[in-house]
Amino acid sequence: MSPAPTTYIVRNEAQLAALTDVRYGGHLLVQFRGGATASEAARKLGEPAPRVSYHVRRLAALGLLVPSQEGGRGRRWKPVADRFVLAPELRGLLRRDVVQPFLAALTDAFLAAAELDLSEHLPEGLLFDLRPGAMRTSTQPSSPPHSPRALVRMVRLTPAAFERACEQAWEVFSAVAEADPDAPGARYFTLSLLGFPGTMLPLASTERPTHAE
Repeated sequence: MSPAPTTYIVRNEAQLAALTDVRYGGHLLVQFRGGATASEAARKLGEPAPRVSYHVRRLAALGLLVPSQEGGRGRRWKPVADRFVLAPELRGLLRRDVVQPFLAALTDAFLAAAELDLSEHLPEGLLFDLRPGAMRTSTQPSSPPHSPRALVRMVRLTPAAFERACEQAWEVFSAVAEADPDAPGARYFTLSLLGFPGTMLPLASTERPTHAE
């Protein structure tokens, strides 16, 4: 049986800012699972070692990285915990300091990738395919296999079905991520899972949430 995950409570804004740094926050921390040196993390990320070392020292000073007891040469670090939970008194910062910067960075990265892809290829420019399972069954000419894509469905589900859908999608993402990151030709791709109650469309009066007086 796997050991229970450890949890760290984030209690100040400096820790929150460091963790949510798109480039050197959680993405850097995860490179230290099982123990690693700053230079090993830099090689995994393809980043300059001095720059990564600076951010490692910053995370360590904030208590988010701690010395690892694992063997090996060099000073080894590991995350202070498996899970990071925001203290109740800081939850008011989630929208400003977490959600909005994350969505802005994700949007910028997607648009940059799409612009580059359009300059290299001429995809068919498919906007909608209304057939169920069209992504699996389509035989039409389409974009190259590695092209950026945004796939959105607005569906009616029970809350339990929504939870299952998110869990199953994330399990697929996780399995793909662990499959063979060092295979020849492997490169970074971004898979984003975003789900929420409601739609981007105005809700009919019968669909709007009601609040008891």
